[in-house]
Order: sequence, then structure tokens, then C-alpha cells
Amino acid sequence: MEQIEKIIDQDIPHLDAPTSWIALKLMEDDPEIIKKIEETGKGQRVIREVKKSRDISTMFLMMMLMLPLPMPGMVS
Repeated sequence: MEQIEKIIDQDIPHLDAPTSWIALKLMEDDPEIIKKIEETGKGQRVIREVKKSRDISTMFLMMMLMLPLPMPGMVS
């Protein structure tokens, strides 16, 4: 998220909402915020970074789901 916020601050500093909130809404795939970012004409790098971060997050979650769960009473 920090990288996304940094890119927002660099590329689109004139937005009328806190950078952290915009980054969060982008990570949530909020269509309204994505549209606003795209309408600025300067949001390509932000959108690219968001997609990359989402892909990494998805891969991490999938890996975590593949780990065996400990059974009650088992010592690992």
C-alpha cells in the first residue's frame, strides 16, 4: 500500500481525498475510484501497481490456504 500511496502522491497529487483512503479503495477494486483515477489521464502507473499488488496478495493467500492446518492435540 505504501508504494501505491507514493505513486498517487507523485502522479496525481491534486485528488480531493486522503491518499491512504484512495489506495485502499483501489485495492478493494472500487469501480468509482478506479474511474476517477483513470479520468485524470495520469493514473496508468497507479492502476498497474494496484494490479501487481493485488496479484501478489492473491498468490500469498492461495499459498496460505494450501498449508496444512494443525490438528488439535498435535505438536508441530
